[in-house]
Amino acid sequence: AAWWNFLLSRTDITYISGSYWSLFPEVEFYIVVGIIFFACGTKPFITVWLLLTISVNILRVLTSPSFNHILHIEYYYWQENIYNIFFVLNMNYWNYFSLGIFFYTIYLV
Repeated sequence: AAWWNFLLSRTDITYISGSYWSLFPEVEFYIVVGIIFFACGTKPFITVWLLLTISVNILRVLTSPSFNHILHIEYYYWQENIYNIFFVLNMNYWNYFSLGIFFYTIYLV
């Protein structure tokens, strides 16, 4: 809802129901997975998705303010921008969808 308020320069747009909040991350996830699936070509999708998931999670940890605070190192502006992308794209929920993909793959084997 906040995204639509920003886009349309309004403040009165709200969710229809609180239970529908998860639809946006879900649709976003399926669009990204679909693009990656067809971009893989002959490579196995599960391998590409596993490498991408691991890479994204490592990048998320390395750009986290908590990680820099624990190591007592300076937190740079570019790190904050990268870290915020994870929340704008709702990537914090993608691990749950990825678990579903991996468990389904194990089920098929």
